[in-house]
Amino acid sequence: MTYNAKLFAAITSLYALHIAARYSSFSEPKFISSYFADLLCMPFTLSLFVMIVRAVKRQPTFQLSTAMIAFAVIYISFTFEYLLPKYYTWLTADPLDTAMYALGGTLYFLFQKWEMKKFSAAEPMGVQ
Repeated sequence: MTYNAKLFAAITSLYALHIAARYSSFSEPKFISSYFADLLCMPFTLSLFVMIVRAVKRQPTFQLSTAMIAFAVIYISFTFEYLLPKYYTWLTADPLDTAMYALGGTLYFLFQKWEMKKFSAAEPMGVQ
């Protein structure tokens, strides 16, 4: 299992625990109940996208560029915090959600750098 797949599994598990806590008698702190899912959104989405691209293109070392990650953060922020709240009254725009998307994108970027460092260290010398 690749590091990216492990990240995806960990994020999915954390999100499942978060949802289970919401529907149980366990009371999460307000900040966690309001923003934890937003923080996990970008790492979840980006790691899923990378796993799909790696499988389809058969490129096990495919990585997202900084611009791709930034575009994803901007796109998700615009869609969920500006556009959709204009058309659906049950959705609200929250600038802290956008900050959580940006933090999640940054954490994914840092994870990706760490993953590539681990992958290159595991490569035998002389193999490109």
